[in-house]
Amino acid sequence: MAALSVEARLRESSGTMNGEPRCCGCCCGMATGLKWYLGVFLVLSILGILSFVPNFGNTGYLFVMDEAVDEANKYCAGDVKYLTIEEVLGLDRGQDTCPQACKCDGKPCDFDDLSTLWEAEAGFGFALLVLTILTYAVAFTGALQESPALLKPFVYIMPALMGLGLITGILAAVADTTIWKAWVMYDPPDDWKCSLIYEPFYFALCCAEFESDFNRLIVASIAIGWTVYVVSWVFVASQVFEVRVFLAH
Repeated sequence: MAALSVEARLRESSGTMNGEPRCCGCCCGMATGLKWYLGVFLVLSILGILSFVPNFGNTGYLFVMDEAVDEANKYCAGDVKYLTIEEVLGLDRGQDTCPQACKCDGKPCDFDDLSTLWEAEAGFGFALLVLTILTYAVAFTGALQESPALLKPFVYIMPALMGLGLITGILAAVADTTIWKAWVMYDPPDDWKCSLIYEPFYFALCCAEFESDFNRLIVASIAIGWTVYVVSWVFVASQVFEVRVFLAH
């Protein structure tokens, strides 16, 4: 009985559960690092929800798409959220809106139709984010409990989710950005309030400068998005590697 008692105490002090070692040697440091690694990315994934907050995140339009379409249509109908030069002076310039924001292949844009791909892109991205959060939550729980059963799915699910992330990038690349031009111009920054300009030449110049600035923002946004995607792959690959190494020990 005394021998069994000593063995039980040794088993307990070595961090075993049901007679199976939970952590030994170099594995202890690896387990701690894995917990922190997965925990940090779980928090970052949860913070990713902020990108879907309307008027804050870059994909916040998912939940205000009807409003975006409505305001884009209002702009192209000559209605903006500020006083135009015609309303101030009672004059008629003959054109109230920038054609770059309202014409698609020379015809008035159908913003309901243009919004479809953007809704699909943002909706699919949101679904992937929710699945990513759940995957990290399960893996983090597995790391805390040192449970292979909870850690193993991470090795296969996260690369699959990252691969599916390509779909959002493709949808954003083929979607027409004209709807965002019209939406922005409904209530634009001061530099883009072209409807305050009466002279047709300077009005056209303002519209051209707006389009140029807007396109640069779109290119920068796409570049940042793909950079984040590539960097995320690097981190996910390292996480999968660490989980595999931990499971092997």
